[in-house]
Amino acid sequence: PRLLVVACCRNEEAGNSAFLAAMESLRQPFADAGGWIDLQLDALTDEESRSLVEELLRAECVSRGECADRREFDFGSLTAQAIASESGGLPFFIQEMVEQHRALPFVSRDVAGEATAGRLDDAIWRRVCQLPEEPQRLLHVLALAGRPLPHSIAYQAAGLTIDDPAAAMLQAKRLAESRTVLLQDRLQPYHDRIRETVVRRLSDAQRRDYHQRVAAVLVAARDSQPEALMSHYEDAGELKHAAECAVLAAE
Repeated sequence: PRLLVVACCRNEEAGNSAFLAAMESLRQPFADAGGWIDLQLDALTDEESRSLVEELLRAECVSRGECADRREFDFGSLTAQAIASESGGLPFFIQEMVEQHRALPFVSRDVAGEATAGRLDDAIWRRVCQLPEEPQRLLHVLALAGRPLPHSIAYQAAGLTIDDPAAAMLQAKRLAESRTVLLQDRLQPYHDRIRETVVRRLSDAQRRDYHQRVAAVLVAARDSQPEALMSHYEDAGELKHAAECAVLAAE
């Protein structure tokens, strides 16, 4: 029987995924038979982004019973354009900002309108703040780490036991992802914009504390290069340790 397989990946995963490497070995036989097609999916154009925004907002209006059908919904051109522009053409972020817009009371949307629609950082941070404490701590650690962390390292730095479902919750909500690096599963924020938003929203004291935690766990596990430790110590305010790491890195 015939079998259709549809697989997708992000560009940065192509070089370090064992699964993709195994699939690549099958490319030529299938390609020769005309059974292998590669599709490059670029970001949506501005027009495509706006069209998706309008469709999502109309669907929500109908589902809430706020308009009889999609033709009656006046979404507001500025609101739709603001969301489309801020998203950078990424459907994931369009969905996030539409969710943010939906969270507004219906009577206030025309007043808030475009002023709230374009705040992607607000949409991301709202979702982060809705998490239980444990997944929040784990995401804070991942955002400040600056590189993918092994599960055990991330969990220790976040003060979690290894059986805590925090990582699974973050992945289910598309706030973090697990990647295989050098045959080891590591955790990182789902997108750099999520990392940047979390780092900006944490207080100086929180950032110092998390950097100190990550550095301590990396040292104990002997799982870091001096350059990485230097950065964490410097951001934690431990300049003596940072200087020692700088000397080691230069040797």
